[in-house]
Order: sequence, then structure tokens, then C-alpha cells
Amino acid sequence: MRVAALYDIHGNLPALEAALTEVAALNTDALVIGGDALSMPFPSETSALLWALELLVYLIQGNGEADILRHAEAGSAQGMTPRADEFTA
Repeated sequence: MRVAALYDIHGNLPALEAALTEVAALNTDALVIGGDALSMPFPSETSALLWALELLVYLIQGNGEADILRHAEAGSAQGMTPRADEFTA
């Protein structure tokens, strides 16, 4: 099994798209996302792209994801960046 790993995407969709082009060229079977994938500026777009991939994706929760989940459970994006409400609605 060939596994690729990407870390600290931080919602940078253009960079993720470029990295995934490289991952596809390697014919990988699985992708490990090492945390902090879903922060700004493109959190929902980043999430949608990762889960639409046609390979196994393992997400290691980083402090960014923990922060989103904590605010989502509280039902509030108070103290988060403006696009955080996408995850707390």
C-alpha cells in the first residue's frame, strides 16, 4: 500500500490542489492528513475536496479541528474567524 501524507493545509485550497496533483501522480492508495487542514481561508472547500477523493483519507485531528469542533458543540463561532460559522450552523 502506498500512502501519502500532507500536514498543515490550513485551508489553503490552491496549495492543496497542487499537492493532490503530485499525490495522484504517485498512484497512492491512501492519504494521511496530519491535522490543521480546515482552518481559513477555505475551510468548507478544503473539507469537500478531501472527502471527494477516491482514495482512503485518514484525518488526524489537529488543534484547528479541535477548535472548530469545540465551537460547533457550543453552537457559536464567537472568537473564531468570520467563515467559521459554516461549521457551527
